[in-house]
Amino acid sequence: MVARWDRRGHPESLLLRGDDLDAAKAWITARKAGAPEITDAQRAFVKASEEAETTRLGKERAQVEELVGERTRREGAERRGSVMVTQIAKEVEVQVALKRERDDAVDEVANLKATVGELTQAREEAEVKQAEAQQALKLERDSALDQVAALKATVGQLTQARADAEVREAQVHQDLKQGRDKALDEVAVLKAAVEELKQQRDRAIDEAVALKARVDELSRAHSEIEARAVDLSH
Repeated sequence: MVARWDRRGHPESLLLRGDDLDAAKAWITARKAGAPEITDAQRAFVKASEEAETTRLGKERAQVEELVGERTRREGAERRGSVMVTQIAKEVEVQVALKRERDDAVDEVANLKATVGELTQAREEAEVKQAEAQQALKLERDSALDQVAALKATVGQLTQARADAEVREAQVHQDLKQGRDKALDEVAVLKAAVEELKQQRDRAIDEAVALKARVDELSRAHSEIEARAVDLSH
């Protein structure tokens, strides 16, 4: 393998990784007296493998940190969405209060048109807020789908890494089993994260449907008010 690596111009794809690299370093350290001397090419091959392994692990840690940062940003967006839902709920309470005022003022025809105008304005504001809320939920859903796609890609990479580890298992000692188990644990954690994102997306969709139902209810109430106003004006 060292000769082939040297002949091909030291490509990174032929370097040792994981347990293969650990076994090579152990072989160098444990060389017995009288054994053939370790060549410069062999030492250079192991050293290059160590440097490439360090670089690869650094990139994997950076990817994990990027996923954690993205999840933190997503949680912040969810908290902002919760605040928006609370504001819309308060707006609905205002609508209910206006309806009670209208019922109390049925006999006051002179004030009925003003009340209808207020309710119309409130409905338009509620529609604007609903549109904003739906847009925000759509952006959050799209972001969640992007994260799911990225996590699936990561799961695929980990799955391939596990398959490679299983192939090497027949060639190396028992320590490789521990590395494989660790990879399986990481896959399970990522699958759990994907499931959690799906649940959060479903909850966001349910909230959007509930908001639309509330706006439809307000629209029906406004139509009833206009109908009563027409009756009273006649």
